[in-house]
Amino acid sequence: METGVRSATADFAALMRAAHHQLDHAPKLLEDSLALRLGGLNSADELLQVTGKIGSELAARLPGSSGEALMRDTRAAIAVRSCIAEGRLREALARGVRQYVILGAGLDSSAYRLARELEGCTVFEVDFPATQEWKRARLQELGISERDSLHFVAIDFEKESLFDRLQAAGFDLARPAFFSWMGVVWYLSEPSFYATLKAVAGAAPGSEIVFEYPVSAAHVQAEDRPLAAMIRMLGAARGEPVGPGFDPAPLVAAVRDLGFDTVTDLSYSQIQARYFDDRSDGLRMPGIGHLMIASRH
Repeated sequence: METGVRSATADFAALMRAAHHQLDHAPKLLEDSLALRLGGLNSADELLQVTGKIGSELAARLPGSSGEALMRDTRAAIAVRSCIAEGRLREALARGVRQYVILGAGLDSSAYRLARELEGCTVFEVDFPATQEWKRARLQELGISERDSLHFVAIDFEKESLFDRLQAAGFDLARPAFFSWMGVVWYLSEPSFYATLKAVAGAAPGSEIVFEYPVSAAHVQAEDRPLAAMIRMLGAARGEPVGPGFDPAPLVAAVRDLGFDTVTDLSYSQIQARYFDDRSDGLRMPGIGHLMIASRH
């Protein structure tokens, strides 16, 4: 990744959060009013042009698929994962957790949107240096100040120790923390994935991590195979290949064996029932991944 150039994956995620905020019906899964500007766009019209172009290009490369449906399902999955993570964050804050770690933060805006709720909480945004450089410059352009309790922690997940980098930035190993890990596991090697989870499993009691992960091909719903193909195609084109995915039941057992006391796996059907069944705008949870919550008591 070139110095000062943001991650294309982070850029796309912000675009999808902005699209949900601008295009989908109320109630919103996520009220991310910063995503549009943080992602480098200036208006809803510009957003429509960009998402329409991406959808058309994808449909042309995936015969038989609908660009509009691919965009709709992608933004639903991205919006709901942040919705769930931020809900768990609020629960952690309510029980006294005062360290919030965003792994692979990208253009995540929660530290700024939830500033009032995060008063007294130290926030660590962890990501590649290039993405952070672009984000911090964009924040400055938008006039959004960086609080003293917000720390940017540069890391290469494949090569560096998470807690070495966090401690150098002021993370307190003796205090519990809430970890959000969205849009990253898809692109990590299995050794790096398990090494990160093992590190978090060694955090202080009361800590928790929420992450989403791709399911293996055998678990992808038939109607969602074009979407899974799209994600793999885009990842390969960006030099960020997607891994083969996981079988949920063995993964739950493996995560528990790392030292977590409680492991909850939310399937796409459970997320659909909880967040989408009563919606009037056609949003649905695509059957390509699960979300996992792992906690220390």
